[in-house]
Amino acid sequence: MNFEQGSGMQNFPFRVTIPDIGTIFCLAVSGIDSDVPIEYTASGQRKTPRLPGLRKGPDVTLKLCRTDNPEAITQWYLDIRSNSNIVRRDITVELINDVDNSAVACWNVSNAWPKALKCINNGSDGKDPYTYIETIILAHEGVAEKPSRTYNDQTHPAQTLTLLNKVHLP
Repeated sequence: MNFEQGSGMQNFPFRVTIPDIGTIFCLAVSGIDSDVPIEYTASGQRKTPRLPGLRKGPDVTLKLCRTDNPEAITQWYLDIRSNSNIVRRDITVELINDVDNSAVACWNVSNAWPKALKCINNGSDGKDPYTYIETIILAHEGVAEKPSRTYNDQTHPAQTLTLLNKVHLP
């Protein structure tokens, strides 16, 4: 898919890249945060030392998605659902700067697979070659954020904050 001026992709601030499937553009992405809970250990001391526990996080939810390869996404979901071919993929989620199409922030989602796929709608007017998916919910084994300076050294932190504030995550 092209992310060029006039292509209409500027309305979709998130670019999600899935190996062997392609690129999906989304209006909103949630669940890309993670949590390390504090667990207590059983010891005979008065002060119980606190230790980090297992990382856990919510499912990643892609909302209002636009794709040009709905067959591959649907097939991946149906294979998982029928337990015939369980393929987990490492996915990249990027927040896109609509001025120069560079990645402002990036997250890697490890070993993800589709848990739910809701409401696929082809371009009904015949003019739109893309397919729209209302929601894709991905189960995964972890989310890691890449530093934004890896992608665009020219992006100022205040500009990144402004872009993140424009995108309302549900």
